[in-house]
Amino acid sequence: VKFVVKDLPEIKLNNTGDVYGNVVLNVNITSNVTGIAYVYVDGMKYAKVNVTNFTGANTVFNINLNNISAGNHTITVEYLGDEIHFNNTQSFNLFINKANSVVNITNVVNATYNTTNVEVSFNITNRTTVSIVIRNATGDVVYTTNDFQGDLFSIETLNAGNYNITITNNVGDNYNASSDSALFTIYKANSSLIITVAL
Repeated sequence: VKFVVKDLPEIKLNNTGDVYGNVVLNVNITSNVTGIAYVYVDGMKYAKVNVTNFTGANTVFNINLNNISAGNHTITVEYLGDEIHFNNTQSFNLFINKANSVVNITNVVNATYNTTNVEVSFNITNRTTVSIVIRNATGDVVYTTNDFQGDLFSIETLNAGNYNITITNNVGDNYNASSDSALFTIYKANSSLIITVAL
């Protein structure tokens, strides 16, 4: 009778990066195992790895977690075992931070009252929903919108004067909020006087 003494491999888990869109799970099974390992995220099967393909004293592999949402997650690796290794499971908690967003106002075109429009061009990295607020020279809000679409804002309904526009990319499930501000001016229109002489 031949007895096979099985080894219980240790599973070590770590992560590279902790910001949404830039997270990699590092798995180290401390033995040269064969067979299959599964990776679970919050109890749901996420990846299947054929560990037979790896060579070396330890079995080391990485799993990309870039599409896992920001927040707290439980990551589990289950090794199914082989002829000389027992199965084993290891879990750890991973908190994924929200990634930053960036708002950049790229161009502002001033206007003349009742003649031309103010135009503000901007771009956003990691866009969510966009709010725009315009304040006059005394700080009073004279215009606001909470779900602006596009990357060119235009307005013609303001009186002559100096204004401040703030464009905000609002906080989202996976992105932090950000904003940028700029000044613009609506110039007074020229007046005209028409004199009619009765003959």
